Amino acid sequence: MKVSLAIVLVLLWAAPAWGQATPLVVGSVRDQHGAPIVGARVSASGAGGSHETTTDESGTFALEAGGVRQVLVTCAFCRSVELAADPGEPVVAIVHRYEAIAGDEPTPRDLAALPYAHAESVLALRPFTVLNDSSTILPGPRVSDRGLSRAGGLLLDAGVPNYDPVANVSPLETTPGFYAQSVDSRSPFDAFTYGDQADAGIFSVDARNSDNVDARAVAGADSVFRAGANSQRGSASVGESANALDLRERFDAADVLPVGDGETLNFSASDARGRIAPAFGDYLESSFSSASASYDRRRESDVHAGVLADRGTYDEFSRAEFSAAWSDVAGGIGVSSDGPVSTFADAGFRMTNGRYDARSLGVPLIGAQVFAQHVVAGIRTRQRGYDAQAGLGAYAVSYDGGAGGVRPLDAQIVSPSLRVDLAPGQRWSATFGTTGTFRLPTLLEAYSSPPESNALEYDRNALASATLSYSDLQRVRVEFTASTQDVSGLDTGTITAVGGAVAWQATPTIALRAWSMHVDDATTARYAVFRYGAPPQPATVGSLWLTYENDANVRADVIWRRDLIDYLGDEHLDASISAPLARGLRWFVGTERLHRARYLDIGIRFSQ
Repeated sequence: MKVSLAIVLVLLWAAPAWGQATPLVVGSVRDQHGAPIVGARVSASGAGGSHETTTDESGTFALEAGGVRQVLVTCAFCRSVELAADPGEPVVAIVHRYEAIAGDEPTPRDLAALPYAHAESVLALRPFTVLNDSSTILPGPRVSDRGLSRAGGLLLDAGVPNYDPVANVSPLETTPGFYAQSVDSRSPFDAFTYGDQADAGIFSVDARNSDNVDARAVAGADSVFRAGANSQRGSASVGESANALDLRERFDAADVLPVGDGETLNFSASDARGRIAPAFGDYLESSFSSASASYDRRRESDVHAGVLADRGTYDEFSRAEFSAAWSDVAGGIGVSSDGPVSTFADAGFRMTNGRYDARSLGVPLIGAQVFAQHVVAGIRTRQRGYDAQAGLGAYAVSYDGGAGGVRPLDAQIVSPSLRVDLAPGQRWSATFGTTGTFRLPTLLEAYSSPPESNALEYDRNALASATLSYSDLQRVRVEFTASTQDVSGLDTGTITAVGGAVAWQATPTIALRAWSMHVDDATTARYAVFRYGAPPQPATVGSLWLTYENDANVRADVIWRRDLIDYLGDEHLDASISAPLARGLRWFVGTERLHRARYLDIGIRFSQ
């Protein structure tokens, strides 16, 4: 592939209704992968002087100008291109867009090239995301925004909130290796719309991508097979991975049924299972399955309504066996408007049934039902130079259950949020926010010791955060962030985080992304309750990510990173290289160090 970005400009002359010919330059601006570029600046000199316009949401533009012989196209993080314009003939321009500094998140193209089999390793490449794994089977890997919670943030697994309300064991134990096709994250300032477990950010992992079909086969330390198909109507994917420590299987399917103008019915289902055996004779089996249905209407006012059901389990087998199981049924309806000033509101419920069985350890059987209702409302304004969002979530929660008897617990919780993004100029920007979030107790925390009253004890969090950013809109982006969160309830103390990040397109083929952050979690448990995982302590995390990609589509990544295992530093160097074999077919070789063991994988990937 000789080019990185194709911009197709078609020059034509349009005659208005009154019959006078008006010269018009029209065209479309897209990136090297065919996606439209919004806000690209198109300028030209012709009759009457200089003329300029920008592309719209679909990447198209129209520029009235006569006598044009040259057209200049520029966009953020792009190499500018000047085109020779021949009236009446289509003009194709090719420029390079520097994707590595265009955004914080690893892109689907990154996931296709990186050596990481596990979604949590990809999520933690995003600046200021903490990956804290465990040296034992439980609780498993957890990711959090700025380390704001030892319990980790909320995982949206193919759009379904996936968390363990029994003991907060990691929801990432059942996703097969190299299965995730895209990841995303949202800050705690959106936690008021989700409630429980969202106090440390919202992280999304999805098996769908933009390819019509894709498949991957890997051999080496991991044995992996994955296949998927996508269309405007729906998608399906299946995958399995195995190595010396674990075996994982998963299936996902989704369907979109148009029922009217801008109206759709959406259905999805998934089933995932895993088995982890890090020591001879000990192993953990886990599962998570879900099904959902929703209605969407996208017009001047958008309407969304949906229901879902899910079930999760894990069973630990060793000299002493214990297990947990839970199921959820949830539903809700929401409405939102669009425009410079938009509003949104939704209401819904979630009913959870769960049990924890560790009677082999002398612990009484714990079982309970949790019923939560919520009403959320907010307003967002997007104006030149700033973007602000204010919202409020009101939650009513009741627990009904216990160990050896029934003890009802209840609470009413308010979760406010305010976030302001300032961009007085194109190069400088800042984000300020404050929010009040919460984390409900697991069934183990609520009932492992007899509650003193019917008032539900939960964590209340008061977060204040600021991030300052600078970019030259060419090859450099720099960020500095600081946050502090006061915690009270089940835990007491303060969590502070300070960090910085830089992305630099050193040359058109070499990009460097680096970030580092120090987190001091000084919270302690107020009560002597059982929890999986090591107690928090101060830690420093970060990564240094070097990418090389040339015009022949040969790509290499080298990554040094420092994650955490039981809050202790885990430094490792990982790398991968890939190149085309044929149209839509690539080979790759990757190596990563996971849990202090080296993995080497060789595979092929097909996409069309």
